[in-house]
Amino acid sequence: MRRDIGRWRALANAAFALAVLALGGFGLYQVATRRWHVQPTFHVRVKFSTVSGLEAGHRVRLQGMDAGVVEQVVAPGKPGEPVELVMRLDQRLRHLVRSDAIARILAEGMVGARVVEIDPAARRIAVELPEGLKDLNRP
Repeated sequence: MRRDIGRWRALANAAFALAVLALGGFGLYQVATRRWHVQPTFHVRVKFSTVSGLEAGHRVRLQGMDAGVVEQVVAPGKPGEPVELVMRLDQRLRHLVRSDAIARILAEGMVGARVVEIDPAARRIAVELPEGLKDLNRP
């Protein structure tokens, strides 16, 4: 028994299949590039003497949370000037990024992928150490 589906039904099926493929491709592109076009973001610029292998697309963390991506690495104008990073961060975390924040480039995991870690540095908790111990983070 042979059954024909008709011209309009075949056209509707093809259009539906193309729409599903286009939507899936767009979603895959968004995840792969971490562009976050649909999420409100803001830009932060920071300068480093060296970026040690950091490139556009690498992760940015704020207090260990995934906060955004490095959008652009701007080369210095003259030798010896710092390299500027342009980072795109999640708008919901804007209140945590202050002018006294500290940014560092760290190696992530055993492989050594680079990540920018931002420490808000707004309030430091003073901890009293028992006698005989010293804080290794302070000179």
